[in-house]
Amino acid sequence: MTSDSSRHQISGQGLAIMSVLFLSFLLAAAILSADAVKAALPSSAPTRVQVEAQGAQPNAQGQVQARGSEQRQSNSSGDNLINGGPAWATETPMPAAKAYAGGASVGTNFYVVSGFNGSALDPALYGYDTTTGVWTTLAPIPTPVSQARVAALGTKIYAAGGFNAGAKDTMQIYDTGTNTWSQGAPMPAARSGAGVVAFNGKIYIIAGFDINFTETNTVYEYDPVADTYVTKSPVPASEGNIAAGVLGNLIYAVGGSASFMHYAYNPVTDSWATIAAGLTANFQTPGVFAIGGQLWVEGGSNGFSPYPSNQQVQIYDPGTNTWSFGPEFITSRYGSSAAAAINSRGYIAGGVDISNNVLAEVESIQSSGTPTPTVTPTIDPTAVPPTDTPTPTVDPTLVPPTDTPTLVPTDTVVPTDTAVPTDTALPATETPTACTLSFEDVPVGSTFYPYIQCMACQGIINGYPCGGAGEPCNPTNDPYFRPGNDVTRGQFAKIAANAAGFDETPGAQQYEDVAVGSTFFDFIWRLSDRGLVTGYPCGGTGEPCGPTNLPYFRPNANVTRGQIAKIDANAAGYNETAGAQQYEDVLPGSTFYDFIWRLADRGLISGYPCGGAGEPCGPTNLPYFRPSANATRGQASKIVSNTFFPACNP
Repeated sequence: MTSDSSRHQISGQGLAIMSVLFLSFLLAAAILSADAVKAALPSSAPTRVQVEAQGAQPNAQGQVQARGSEQRQSNSSGDNLINGGPAWATETPMPAAKAYAGGASVGTNFYVVSGFNGSALDPALYGYDTTTGVWTTLAPIPTPVSQARVAALGTKIYAAGGFNAGAKDTMQIYDTGTNTWSQGAPMPAARSGAGVVAFNGKIYIIAGFDINFTETNTVYEYDPVADTYVTKSPVPASEGNIAAGVLGNLIYAVGGSASFMHYAYNPVTDSWATIAAGLTANFQTPGVFAIGGQLWVEGGSNGFSPYPSNQQVQIYDPGTNTWSFGPEFITSRYGSSAAAAINSRGYIAGGVDISNNVLAEVESIQSSGTPTPTVTPTIDPTAVPPTDTPTPTVDPTLVPPTDTPTLVPTDTVVPTDTAVPTDTALPATETPTACTLSFEDVPVGSTFYPYIQCMACQGIINGYPCGGAGEPCNPTNDPYFRPGNDVTRGQFAKIAANAAGFDETPGAQQYEDVAVGSTFFDFIWRLSDRGLVTGYPCGGTGEPCGPTNLPYFRPNANVTRGQIAKIDANAAGYNETAGAQQYEDVLPGSTFYDFIWRLADRGLISGYPCGGAGEPCGPTNLPYFRPSANATRGQASKIVSNTFFPACNP
C-alpha cells in the first residue's frame, strides 16, 4: 500500500492504546488486526488536498506549504455552497496525522496541540496560518496528552489535563509570542476529556473523567494571573469526553461518551440551565466552535464507531433552542476534537475516518449568515447624539492589534486602553427591576428611559439631587440623571464592574492616580485585575513616575464610544472572532474593531447613517460609528443595560 502522510491506519497496538486512553470508548472497542501503523489511500480519486499532501514536504523551518494559489475548494462546484447553504472546504493538511488533539485560535492562526497519531501520544504542536495556508511545526508540548482540551486567552494557549498513563492534573501553557511552554499550578484534580474554554480572563475546566475513569460534573475556574483555581457550581450531570464552547455570554457544555450533555453556564451568576438535547444518543470527543451566532459541534462518535456522514455535524441555535444536522464533511471523521473559529470561518483538523485511518486532513466552513438570535442593528441617531467635546488622545501603543499575522505573534495579552461605566453613586445592591425610581430629566417615553430605569433599579446607577442650577425640584423631589453628560473613565469602570457582578475585595494600588480608598478604586482594580482595562505609562506631561513606576489611569478623562465598546464586550466575555466590516469609520484591524463588531452583531449598539457632514457614503452605504466621540451617560446606560440586563429592556 502506498505511503501517504495525510492518513495513518490505527494498528492493533494503537487501538489497544486507545482503548486504555479513552476508557469511555469501551462501548465499541473493536480492535483492528493490522500488523503495524500503515498508510491508507481512499479508493476514490485523489482530491486536491491529497495531491498537495503527497507533494508538499516540510522545509528547513518545519513548514508545509500548499501548492497553488487556491487555499480552499468547496465540495460542491467551488462556490462553497451545498443546496444554497455552506459547505466544508479543503485546507492544507497537517504535517502529520493525529486525532483527539486540542484546537485553538490566536489571531488568524489555528493551533493543533498534541493528540494521538494511531500508535502513540504525539507531542507535536502545529500552527496553521489561515491567510497563507502554511503549517509550521512549533515547540512540542512537554507532556504529550490525548483527550486534552485547550483554550486561548490573549496570546497564550492553555492545555488543561488530558490523558497520559491516566488522567493528568497539569496546566500546560504555550506562549505564541515566544514559542515556549510553561507550567501553571496543577488542577485540584486530574481530568481528561473535559470541556475547556476561556471566558472573561479565566479558563474553565468542565466535567471530564477523573483518575479512575469516572465521569465527573465539577467545574474549575483557573485564574492565569493569580495561578489559582476556584471551584464553581457543578454541571447538573456527570459526563466525560465532552466539548465546551462560548457563545454570547454563556458557556455551553455538550456531547459526551455515555450521553449527550446539553447545558449552558452563566459565569456571572454561576448557574447552569438545561438546553435542548442533541440529535444523537451521545457524541463523544467532538470539536466545537461558534460561528454566525450558532454553536457547531462536529466530529463526535458513538465509541469507536462514527455516526453516519449526515449526522457528524450538529448545530445548536440558541435563538430557537433547537438542534439541526449540519453539512457533511468532505471526509467522514470522528475524534476530531481540534477545532476553532477564525473570522466567521470554522476549522477542524485530523480525527479518524470510517476505516480507522488517523487523518491529517483539515476542513473549514464559512458562516452562512445571520442566525435567529442575532439582531441586525438599527440605526438610531438619537441613541448617540453627536458631541463636539474634545476626546482624550488614545496612545496607540497601549492597544496593540489583536489580529496576529505570523505564527509567533507578539504578546498582546488582554485589552488595554479602554474606559469604564457611568457616574454612579449607589452601591451594586440588588434592587427589583419593578421599582419606582424616576429622574426628572428622564421622562417615560424618552430615548434612554427604559435603560436608565433598568440600571437604576439594579442599583448600578444613580443621579444628582434636584435643586442645583437649572435643575428645579418637582413636587416629589426626583433627582436628575443628566443623560446627555459625558461619562468619565472612572464612572464607566464602576458601572461596568457592577453590572458584570465583579465584587471581590481589591488588592494593592495599580495606578498612580487611583489611590486606595478613592471613589473608583475598587471598580478600576477589579477590571484591571482581569486585564479588561489598562492605562498610560508614567512620565508624560503632568504624570511623573512614582517610586514603583505605576501607570496612570486618568479616571476623570472622558470615555469614548470605542473605549466603552471594548470594556463592555470584554466584561461580558464576548470573544468570538469578528466578521465583515459594519461601519465606514471602523476598519478591520483598527483598535476597537473586534469589540464594536461583537456588540453590533448582537444588536447592542448602532450608528449614524452615512451622508452627513464629513461622513460620505461608501460603495455599500455603511453607517458611521464615531468611535472617538465621547459617550454620554444615557448611551452608556443603554449599552450596558442591553448587554447585562436584556430582560428588563423593550
